[in-house]
Amino acid sequence: MSENESGTPRTKWSRSQRFRLTPAGREAGRAYRQDIVASRVEAGRKSFDAARVEWAARLALEPTDGLYLGELL
Repeated sequence: MSENESGTPRTKWSRSQRFRLTPAGREAGRAYRQDIVASRVEAGRKSFDAARVEWAARLALEPTDGLYLGELL
């Protein structure tokens, strides 16, 4: 293990480590994708950012978490 900036231990994952989403995680990923696609009806970055913020607020997540979920789906 290594330490992060706050001095707490951090797990190092091997390159071959596989991760799985829970059913709730898969549903959150699907909802993220649906919200982002729906935001394309309106033009511009504002609608995209608003969709991410609304999605994250519903699930008590950070707006950038949707990007990570997309990688795991």
